[in-house]
Amino acid sequence: MVRDLFRWLSRAEATALKHQEGWHHPLAACILHYMIVLVSTTLVHDHVVIPLLSTGDEDYLGGTTTTATESHDTKAPSFVSRDHIAICLVLYVVVSQMGRISCYPTALTRRAALYEFTWMCNTTLVLGAWALYTNRPLMASAPCVAVSIDQVLWYADLFGWALSGFRKFPIGVAKYLTWPITPWITIFTCTHHLWTIPLLVYGAGGLHWAAFPFSIFIVVSNVLLSRWLTPFTIQRIKKNDDNINTEELKYLNVNLSHEVWKDIQFGFCQCVNTNKTLVVYMFRLLWRWQLFNLIVFTLILYPLFFKIYGHAPLD
Repeated sequence: MVRDLFRWLSRAEATALKHQEGWHHPLAACILHYMIVLVSTTLVHDHVVIPLLSTGDEDYLGGTTTTATESHDTKAPSFVSRDHIAICLVLYVVVSQMGRISCYPTALTRRAALYEFTWMCNTTLVLGAWALYTNRPLMASAPCVAVSIDQVLWYADLFGWALSGFRKFPIGVAKYLTWPITPWITIFTCTHHLWTIPLLVYGAGGLHWAAFPFSIFIVVSNVLLSRWLTPFTIQRIKKNDDNINTEELKYLNVNLSHEVWKDIQFGFCQCVNTNKTLVVYMFRLLWRWQLFNLIVFTLILYPLFFKIYGHAPLD
């Protein structure tokens, strides 16, 4: 029974009926992904990260641990403000997701929207809303670090695209916006890639240095869950009115759990992914991801938000 359930939950080939017909598997995969992410991230925050940071007056990397009430130079918003941000995030997530499901052109893409909802840029919104509402600012900012390389590259990609006269994306992370098959609702609801980090860091009252090591757990858990639950692609072959087979293919690759995003062509980012080298692919993907996030965190995010907010609170 348990083995059969595990096998059913696990991703299958692109043409598997459970991926392309009915809502059962997409819905179950989405709910299970969020349940595991929310529960595990909260437990790691409450029982691992915060206790390590609260072992004494000096934290274990030599800095001073501060709270919102102890630090006079911390510009943390009030709890009411955090609640308002959390509520607005939830409303945005609900409206944007319902908009995608209702406006996508085919049944296959509408069901695929539930798989796509487990992209880390979306889980960051949900984790951030939960963390701000429950007064866990470090848990709100750590997912921002987890997606920082992607979202900083969004700025670079859109800026480069504009400079090229809207002809070429220099990196490729946002290139899918110009794919012929990309519906208008996806373009309309992609703006969170630009405002998620500044909004959540504002709600958290700053960016604590511990957000980076905490983000490693968030990246690894999301990628492994996507590899388990979400197919690489969904493919549906059907007959048209002339009795000719036609193919509908939806590219997912959620959280890069199957390959580096196909529009990114830089050699250093490429990781070979075959059945024989799955562990090797995951290792190469995850250490590169952490390295890029560390560079962005060290050179951009931490100096910038420390200058704006000062010491980040833990409560």
